[in-house]
Amino acid sequence: VNLGRVGREGLGRGYGMAWVRGERRRAGGMSLRSEADFLRQLASLLTAGVPPSRGLDALARQLPGRSRVVARTLLAAVEQGEPISSGAVHLPQEFSEAEVALLRASERGGQLEAALVRLAEQRETKAEWRDRLLTRLIYPVIMLHAGAMVNAAVTWFQRGSGPALWALLSLLVPVYGVVALLVVGIRYARQMAGLRETVDTIGWHFPVLGGVLRRLALARCLHTYEALYLAGVGPVAAIDLAASAGDQAVLSARLQRSRAVLAEGHGLDEALEAAQVLTPVQLSLVATGVASGRLDQMLAKLREQVEREASTAIDRLGRILPGIAYLIVAIWIISMIIKLMAGYIQGLNDLMNG
Repeated sequence: VNLGRVGREGLGRGYGMAWVRGERRRAGGMSLRSEADFLRQLASLLTAGVPPSRGLDALARQLPGRSRVVARTLLAAVEQGEPISSGAVHLPQEFSEAEVALLRASERGGQLEAALVRLAEQRETKAEWRDRLLTRLIYPVIMLHAGAMVNAAVTWFQRGSGPALWALLSLLVPVYGVVALLVVGIRYARQMAGLRETVDTIGWHFPVLGGVLRRLALARCLHTYEALYLAGVGPVAAIDLAASAGDQAVLSARLQRSRAVLAEGHGLDEALEAAQVLTPVQLSLVATGVASGRLDQMLAKLREQVEREASTAIDRLGRILPGIAYLIVAIWIISMIIKLMAGYIQGLNDLMNG
């Protein structure tokens, strides 16, 4: 696809898609907060009446790294006479299929600025969830490392520094290896069609963690569906795109039931009831919105409720994990103390018997 020239630098130097692709490979990826900042800045420029080409060119000159490449790629489409959504198609790392559809529908309805703000809000919410989860994991990690250090200290007291270092590494390296294998294995397994559903099903039903994954996926789906609905996307197409936004095979399969019900002409409340992904209280919100003609307001309330549940689930996980880590370390330290005392008593017995 030839998107033409994407701006100028210096004395009229142009850069086409071949140049942009090269820059894209070198620039790496954008963080969620960087993407949110970019989208909010673009929305602000468009709201202020700045033409898209001028606004994107200003962002391309101002922003560093991957953000500059994104701005230039979108600018390429605009300078070719195409909408911003046409440029977003060539940025799958930043814009999913559902987000491209949202941008396209928003451009047709004259709501592009609002759509950009919604996309920024989605990224900010995801970043907040990620940061909250990582924060909750810090204490358990510290506790496990403290247990390893205690074991090394006991070994140093008994046998010296060399064995102590070996005791420390022999505990931590296998743990790091198992964690790395799990992360890489799950990531690659989810990229394989035959294994993705199995991995997602295990995660969906896993104690405690499954609740977090279910609520996060559902919150993403609802946020996407709400944005698509407000942009004027049809209910069947919107549910298809929202199902993919959840990035969870079990949830996507259940939402396909909703698609079939919607295709038969039933309301969204009946469709979501068939999917069995909402509680009775949540379904009543949707039904009220359908009956009163205020579905947009009810969708916003439903999305906020599910997002609160997701945050609560993350906090609950953050309370459980430290307790588990504390119990493991406590059992570990007690076993080492018992082993140390047993060796000490054995030594005394040997002296007395000798």
